[in-house]
Amino acid sequence: MDFCRWWLSTQNDVPFDVPESFSHYDPTKGACQNKLSERLVEVAKVYGSSKYSKAIHTPLLLIEYLEPQTVSNKCPLFRKFYTALFDYCGD
Repeated sequence: MDFCRWWLSTQNDVPFDVPESFSHYDPTKGACQNKLSERLVEVAKVYGSSKYSKAIHTPLLLIEYLEPQTVSNKCPLFRKFYTALFDYCGD
């Protein structure tokens, strides 16, 4: 495991096997308590050789690793979006 991955998993509790479980929804903020993207930016600045771009890298990570049902179970905002999209697109 490279140093960035080690730092994220051991120092920031980022579970690479289930990244959807990072943080929890905070209804008072209307968002997650902690942002994974903030951790990625931080590790890229301090330990990485390249910069993390939320606009470029987040969609790539979501396409490759997102488990929509897991996120839907955890996040009411995503669940509403996902249900509407699923209903619109059909089976």
